[in-house]
Amino acid sequence: MARRCLYYPFIHFRDEGWLKLSALYWDDVTRIVPRAYVPRDNREVRALEDAGVVKRVDPGAYEQPVGDLFELRPPSRWQSPVPASAWRRCRTGSRAALRRC
Repeated sequence: MARRCLYYPFIHFRDEGWLKLSALYWDDVTRIVPRAYVPRDNREVRALEDAGVVKRVDPGAYEQPVGDLFELRPPSRWQSPVPASAWRRCRTGSRAALRRC
């Protein structure tokens, strides 16, 4: 089983010494990098990424499944003045939102 490390909440590694020690301990170090963003990595980080030690995860793939977990659902005992049929789910840019029709 692979032993993975998630480097969070930063994209750029703030301490190269930590990264090098982590590369010895963990099978890979994964960081969250949006697809359109190009990190300004130094030569050592690029070499570790080319070797497969440093990996990237695009958060866009998880946007819809995680967003569904936070969908607004009033408790069944709560009576809304606006019926649920008056609301629809809309996508604005890259975000999902609820809007009244």
